[in-house]
Amino acid sequence: MSKPFDRYTAYVGKLEVEGRKFPVNPANGEVNWTKVAEDSKTRRQWYYDSRNKVFGPEKKTLEAILKADIKRIGTDITAPKDPDEELSKIADNRSREASQLRQMLEQKSKENELLRSDLQKFKEENRVLKNRLSEVEGSTEEMLDSGRCFSL
Repeated sequence: MSKPFDRYTAYVGKLEVEGRKFPVNPANGEVNWTKVAEDSKTRRQWYYDSRNKVFGPEKKTLEAILKADIKRIGTDITAPKDPDEELSKIADNRSREASQLRQMLEQKSKENELLRSDLQKFKEENRVLKNRLSEVEGSTEEMLDSGRCFSL
């Protein structure tokens, strides 16, 4: 099995022969090392771990070799994103979020009104029960004091 540096060198040679460039990550425009590692059959981590190791007949670090190869071969150009389209997507997302929040607010407001209504009912029921308790306590006290029993 060949060494990672040999596989990388073969990959760079293949790019040159085919007239291709290093792939880039569309999110940030940097070289897509995951794709490079996949295409060269190396581990992505190898590029990070070996960046300060010396390779090749020129005895350069891997980092220097990578920079030189990228400068010599170049990178794929990603089409710039249309700012209006991006802003439109952001506006659509914000509009969707606002709509969802409005629906949640409406639902919570209805729940709040129902809870307020229940609270009023419970307060009234509590007042009635306290009055009844007071009447029962009063009649019980009267009965104990006078010995007479009566009901209202």
